[in-house]
Amino acid sequence: MGSRSVWSAVAQVVCGLVLLPVGSELWDACRASSGVMGFLGVSRWWLLISIIALSAPIAITSREKRLIAKGKCTKLIKRLLAGLSDCYPSPNRTNVMLTKKEGNRLRRRVDKATAHNMDEDPDNELEMDAFAGVSGKAMREKAYVWGDLTIAESPGAPSWGLRPDEQRRVRPGLKSIVSVPLIDCDAPGDEPLGTLQIDSDLTIEEFLPDRAAGGKIAFRFADVVALLLKERG
Repeated sequence: MGSRSVWSAVAQVVCGLVLLPVGSELWDACRASSGVMGFLGVSRWWLLISIIALSAPIAITSREKRLIAKGKCTKLIKRLLAGLSDCYPSPNRTNVMLTKKEGNRLRRRVDKATAHNMDEDPDNELEMDAFAGVSGKAMREKAYVWGDLTIAESPGAPSWGLRPDEQRRVRPGLKSIVSVPLIDCDAPGDEPLGTLQIDSDLTIEEFLPDRAAGGKIAFRFADVVALLLKERG
């Protein structure tokens, strides 16, 4: 079974709330773990959930689907982003930026309802062109991207494609960002649903000492978040 199939099964279990006690224990373990290796150490729980999900049909009524598609999925995404935050050095923030059509232009906007550690920040509803910023490169290339935001402070450095008013809204002191696309597993060739970000006031060396492991974790969470977003509608 491919990695995406396993994570699809996990997302179905989360959406159905079938294994809530097991899921709670998983999150307790994840939040108690320290750093990247700690998160990977609880992967046995994901395997257990996947096996159970594949061995038992999930029955969800129309009413339950409607509830999940709205408030339930939003809460679960927020919880996922909080768990993702625990997998990276602190302080950090996690969020998703979702695409929206504005005339003939495609834009992305931070989903304030699910953003983690961004309540008081000026960019908690930041909107930009779909392919602007470091995260825009992740969107365009459908790839894991990390960026050193201090480069933009140097004379003549690129602005990452943000408009001046958008740049002014970015949290002051932000130095590092990791971004991956939110891919629709039913239509992987289509434009991504948006992007998932983890950013920090730490330098890129402090925040992301292991580039490969940092990308692997972000992609795994993004797979589940994308499925929940589709359920939420």
